[in-house]
Amino acid sequence: MPKALPRLVPFVLAWLGGIAVLIWAGTRVDGYMLHVQGVPLPHPYPTSGVAWFSVLLTLEVAVLYAIVRPLSFHLSVGRLVVVVVLGAPYLLGHMVMTMHAPPYVALHWLWLAAAWLVALVALVVVIVARVARRRA
Repeated sequence: MPKALPRLVPFVLAWLGGIAVLIWAGTRVDGYMLHVQGVPLPHPYPTSGVAWFSVLLTLEVAVLYAIVRPLSFHLSVGRLVVVVVLGAPYLLGHMVMTMHAPPYVALHWLWLAAAWLVALVALVVVIVARVARRRA
């Protein structure tokens, strides 16, 4: 098995999971459209919105991969700090977009929040590992 494959798997799984969630979210009822705008059921599938958010999610995973660079990672605190620090305002900006938004926008935000939390936990683990390595 090539060296790059195991380090690429988490990014591919995160991307596939995010795309699957976006596609599934397109099938959910848009409460704002139903109750506020008064559009009766059945609502059409939001193909263009799901497609745009799928492209956005793909770009986000690519940027995350480019920053983390898992092939040369080796307990790099700086790269994870960049992900956490730049990810926080990006996450908060997307949180504002979820108000009155279709379900795929809200689930995209949840995916972003999960990815940010994984990066935060990874940062803590790397810091603990580096401290433990220095003490040993």
